[in-house]
Amino acid sequence: MADGFYAKEKLEWAVWTLATHPGSVRERLFGAYLEIHLIQDAIPSEYREEHRRILRDMNNPDQTDEGEGTVKATLAAMDEEQAVDIAKRIHELNSKIVDL
Repeated sequence: MADGFYAKEKLEWAVWTLATHPGSVRERLFGAYLEIHLIQDAIPSEYREEHRRILRDMNNPDQTDEGEGTVKATLAAMDEEQAVDIAKRIHELNSKIVDL
């Protein structure tokens, strides 16, 4: 269960970042990505696919920008509506597992 706690903690930090980071929604998403990109195995199995989709939408390996990684390039290429949608999905995922 320690892994489950770790996933909850990282998702809560991601939501905290989305809510409090002073940057744009894309900058906040990058901060959230840093919190959640390594927790796949700690996510409860019924939510792993949802977590994978969020990460995939934030990291398109075909999206590149000189001097930037694929995550920053992907986030820079998306419009505000897409960015807000991903932020909502991170919040929703956190809400689903926080009570487990």
